[in-house]
Amino acid sequence: MKQAIAILVFGLWLISSNLAAGNARQTEKNDRLTQQRNLIICYEIKNYDSRIRSTVNTIFYDLIRPGDNLIVYSPARVYGFSQKTLSRPKAELCEFLRDKLKTDSNMASSGHRQAFNELKGLLEELLYGNRGSDTKSLLNQYRQGLANLQSQRRINQPLLLQFADTFRRSPGQNHVLVFFQKEMRPIPDSTMMDGFMQDVDLAFTAREIFLEPTQQESPEKLQAVIDAFRNAGVTLHFAYLQPGVERAPRRMELHEHSTDMYQFFSRLAQETGGISLTTSKAQELMKAFLKRLQPDPSATR
Repeated sequence: MKQAIAILVFGLWLISSNLAAGNARQTEKNDRLTQQRNLIICYEIKNYDSRIRSTVNTIFYDLIRPGDNLIVYSPARVYGFSQKTLSRPKAELCEFLRDKLKTDSNMASSGHRQAFNELKGLLEELLYGNRGSDTKSLLNQYRQGLANLQSQRRINQPLLLQFADTFRRSPGQNHVLVFFQKEMRPIPDSTMMDGFMQDVDLAFTAREIFLEPTQQESPEKLQAVIDAFRNAGVTLHFAYLQPGVERAPRRMELHEHSTDMYQFFSRLAQETGGISLTTSKAQELMKAFLKRLQPDPSATR
């Protein structure tokens, strides 16, 4: 199977060249029904399940049509599908991408799980160790662990600017779809937090680390992406995927750790005229996107 499907994994600059070459071979058509579409689909996921699997079927059976260009960002790699590759049997394409997403998400979840467990271990030291001079050190280590947890993410502002640069040279409709699974992190339960709040030396630091929202990208960075997407004619569509019920470790709670990403991408979708939704089913974004692509009957009158 892997030999049968000619899928290339390469740098974004080479993908851009491939898109441009494909575009040069396409006859320019202004009709919205036949206009070429350039698609980048990003899976920022840690858990591969049947809900993610269903989106792969939709990509190849319902979304892609002759003349389209497709790039898929998995949690670990980039897969560029040429028009020749997209002409392969749909079942083969689905099997290939499902296999890659499963493998790559397992790889990504390993690093994320390790970072999560490091935070959990630090909280256990704070909970069961002797409260003393080491407490501030442990809190600072937890702060550093949060940065490590965030570093596991693949999608960032520089990458989005590269997307815009790629699309700028590509005639047709330009769309980016982002599937982002909500992230959680362990924090102390209310009893443990009360202990921190009663300690004048620790109260401010503990509140900042455990209770304040994740630091967001600067407004300037967000605006730079908005401007770049608008100038390149790119529309972003975003699904914030809710996980299943997770059990918190003893004496801890699970706190949302990706509000920064939600605010960033929902705003970017809004500013570029895209779709933004929160759901437990990734397929909901695919359904909404397919509906958006349907021609407006009034436009043909």
